[in-house]
Amino acid sequence: MWKGFRRTNLISFANAWNKQGVQGFERGLKRCKQVTEAPWLPVWPMLNQAYYLMNTGHLEEAERLFLLLEQQLASQDLPSYRYSARIGLGLLTLARGEIEHARTQLCSLLGKKQCLYIETYVFAEIGLAEIDMQQGAYTEAYQRLYSMLSLTGSKRSLLELYTICACTLARLSLTPTQQAQGVVPLLKDVHRRISTIGPNHLTRECGTLLAQFSENRAN
Repeated sequence: MWKGFRRTNLISFANAWNKQGVQGFERGLKRCKQVTEAPWLPVWPMLNQAYYLMNTGHLEEAERLFLLLEQQLASQDLPSYRYSARIGLGLLTLARGEIEHARTQLCSLLGKKQCLYIETYVFAEIGLAEIDMQQGAYTEAYQRLYSMLSLTGSKRSLLELYTICACTLARLSLTPTQQAQGVVPLLKDVHRRISTIGPNHLTRECGTLLAQFSENRAN
């Protein structure tokens, strides 16, 4: 059974790229640390902070947090948290260009699917799709992404994950010779749907990608 991050959602925080959002997060983390009878409670916001740092390009800071989380979780029976940190480390490996090492890390963790949060499971699959694309395995990459679109597209609560999958597919399709079938109509539909929750990073990313496809057609 899939489990979602409570209260502080990984996807939502990762897209709250503004000073107010970060300050609110830091206040929440401070309150969590004050609950001394539940030492595991800060793990939730720390995971979110690590993914936020990774998504904003602060790789060394993200790695420090992921490694700290692994150390703190080593003696606790919380595999979902621990695997979330390890997937983050695998994605950091990919961001640094260590393709084969990243594939090994992510594939080993996908073998523990029953213990993974849906957010980190989808992120791992997206990472593997990007690896497939870099290695010229376009069919495999698109299969992974369409599978994730199918998984996340049926529930409104997963709209942000669905948008991330669609944007990844669109980015990988910007080369005309490798464009996935129907990617532009998909992106337009996702842009319309994500816009209903108000201005956010994903809305802007969809708009940017649509503009790039239009420019490519014009050229």
